[in-house]
Amino acid sequence: MIQLILIETDEQREIARKIVETHHSYVPSFDSVGRRIDWFVLVDERIVGVIGVGSATYPPCKDVLTHLGITKKQYKGVFNNIANNWRFCMTEKIPNAGTQILKLLRIHAKY
Repeated sequence: MIQLILIETDEQREIARKIVETHHSYVPSFDSVGRRIDWFVLVDERIVGVIGVGSATYPPCKDVLTHLGITKKQYKGVFNNIANNWRFCMTEKIPNAGTQILKLLRIHAKY
């Protein structure tokens, strides 16, 4: 069973940092700018990855505004309701896990 567990302590953040720095293929850094929420990915109660969302960018790029169908002024009003998947890093390959993990992220990240 796949679960997401919120990362809350400094000890947990250090474990997550090591996972990202060791296993993330193209940006092996745990540092970011802005607010962020991270979760461990667990499979059968084993930590097998990290996923996190961070603050949306401001000012927004034109493509974001076009996709959302809003103006820059409107974006400012909804900015805090938008998050960016800043990292998704697995320590092992698990068939079909990505889809399940992203579904759980959509559920957890709403709150």
